[in-house]
Amino acid sequence: MPKQWITDRAALDALLARAQAGCLATVGADGLPYATPVNFLYADGCVYIHSALTGRKLANIASQPVVSFSVFEMERLAIGDSPCSCSTRYQSVLIEGRASIVEDGPAKARRLAELTGKYAGRSLGLPSDEACRRTALIEIHVERLTGKRNVD
Repeated sequence: MPKQWITDRAALDALLARAQAGCLATVGADGLPYATPVNFLYADGCVYIHSALTGRKLANIASQPVVSFSVFEMERLAIGDSPCSCSTRYQSVLIEGRASIVEDGPAKARRLAELTGKYAGRSLGLPSDEACRRTALIEIHVERLTGKRNVD
């Protein structure tokens, strides 16, 4: 079961656009890693994640903005005749980059609306100013983007 690097940027972007969940990995001031499953939006080459205004995720980003973000899509299981002949067919994307908090009100509202629309399947309009004030929006600037698949 050979693994292949996904080098086509359009294929990587497509997987990021359709993935429903990802995992954000941060590092705290204490040097310990912290991985969080999240909903997200991939737009204009950046990843956007909504968050509470306080918590470990934001504290870690404030301390060390270097992050990793990953998504994967399990296509099927390949069950063989022995434990060593079983495998998973998958595609995955790994992003390494720097996270920051979106402070610009109109940009934040627009991205939150796009994020909500992704999961609702339609536009629900812009969030209120109050909703924007109660929500943090993390933006990951992609520095490295790699992908891999396990194929037959």
